[in-house]
Amino acid sequence: MDESVRSKDTGSEDEPLVPDDFDEQYYQDLLSKVQRKCLASKDAAQIREQTAQDELNKLKEIVEEHKKEEQYNQLKVELENLQRSHDILQNTLSQHQTDVKIMRTEIKNLVTERNVLRKDRENAVDLRQELLRMHRIVNQERIKTRALQDELLTPMNIHRWRHAKSEKSQVESPKAEVNTKSLEEKSNAAKIEDLKADLFKVKNQLLQERKIKQNCWKRQALMKMQMQCLSAPPQLQVTFNNTGENITSYSKFI
Repeated sequence: MDESVRSKDTGSEDEPLVPDDFDEQYYQDLLSKVQRKCLASKDAAQIREQTAQDELNKLKEIVEEHKKEEQYNQLKVELENLQRSHDILQNTLSQHQTDVKIMRTEIKNLVTERNVLRKDRENAVDLRQELLRMHRIVNQERIKTRALQDELLTPMNIHRWRHAKSEKSQVESPKAEVNTKSLEEKSNAAKIEDLKADLFKVKNQLLQERKIKQNCWKRQALMKMQMQCLSAPPQLQVTFNNTGENITSYSKFI
């Protein structure tokens, strides 16, 4: 049988293609074995391919899990940053709400003080009119006093100072009247000084009212700036922080 195979491999043209002792059953068995081996190899290759595909799918799942984990970590970091920013904004908001309450109280106090100063200003107008009236009275009394002094120095109608029953001139009565007038003049001068002092106080109160109004306007402008900063979008957080620092320094300066 081996010789027949060799003759087939090295066969010449004179020799027949099929040997005499050809066993068909043997070759059929050999062919079936080869076919079974091919099928087994094919099945093994399919199994290996399926195993490789499963491993590839597992690797893809692992890569996707790693990507998801990285995305989760990034989202976690972003969430922490957002939470931190939210806490900062919440603290700033509560602080500004407290400032707003304080500002409202200050505005109420300023309104009350303004009303009081307005009444004082009205009283100052009345005091001014009273001062002018007292000035006129004092000037009239001064004129009368000077006239009496001149008349005492150079009496012209001496009979006015005499009694009807007496011939002696009574100089004491004009002197007493002059003393009375001088006392009235002094008292009027004292009243004028008091009125001047009251006017000075009213002027100071008016100046304080102006200063308070200016501070109120400044604080209102400051509150508008703060509300604008609070209503700013999240992407302007850096600008908001810088503005908040500037506002804080400005409020301390005020």
